[in-house]
Amino acid sequence: MKVGDACPCHRRPRVRRTGRLAHVRRTVFTQMFNVSIDDKQTCLFVELGVIDQLQSMVTLAVN
Repeated sequence: MKVGDACPCHRRPRVRRTGRLAHVRRTVFTQMFNVSIDDKQTCLFVELGVIDQLQSMVTLAVN
């Protein structure tokens, strides 16, 4: 897959992969961001900075 290609799991053009992944339970994600996710959706691409924000939230919770 090249940068700018549509992602097969999301079907959006111009998705840029950063190499950073976060595994978040569906129930937790929907509660944190107040959104609904289709049961058939296997992955989401988020705006730049979201994974950094999640990482800082986990670090604060652990400390």
